Amino acid sequence: RDLAVTLPLAAALTQLGIGKVFGVQVTARVLAWHHVSGWLAYNLSESERKDAPDQAWRYFDHDQTHGLIAVAGWERGPWTLGGRVRLATGEPRTPVLGAFYDSRTGRFEPIVGPHNGERLPTFFAADVRAERRFPLGGAHAAVYLEIQNLTNRANAEEIIYSADFSQRGYLTSLPLLAIAGVRIER
Repeated sequence: RDLAVTLPLAAALTQLGIGKVFGVQVTARVLAWHHVSGWLAYNLSESERKDAPDQAWRYFDHDQTHGLIAVAGWERGPWTLGGRVRLATGEPRTPVLGAFYDSRTGRFEPIVGPHNGERLPTFFAADVRAERRFPLGGAHAAVYLEIQNLTNRANAEEIIYSADFSQRGYLTSLPLLAIAGVRIER
């Protein structure tokens, strides 16, 4: 986006930005060991961009420096049990340092800090699932129960502010969510 205060007509977007991403991911997987399968993965990355040649480097809007995920499942006969745990660095956000009242528009305008200069809190979630399969005539059926966000953690999805920017809070993810269902396959 052009950084000028008054944008040129039909030239709001420019081709001056550059970006760089460095990272590594390590994954370990277990296949069918005593009816247990699963995997563990960790990624370390840094995603930065520069909006124009004279600008400083900043984090990409969705940069997550650290990510850890573990998945395990047990299957025996008609039963399947599984779980997943996820941990990730919060995404970058631009902090609001203060605000001023614009009498022309009748509202407060934020005074922002460095672009993507802070992060949302660390994300953590644990999910579990149980399923029982059985024959149903010429088809197969399954009943299942899945619980998402087992720890009922209020993960921060976004920063929200009061109208005058004097108070801030977080828009949080869904609370513990139980889902039960039936699946029929031919």
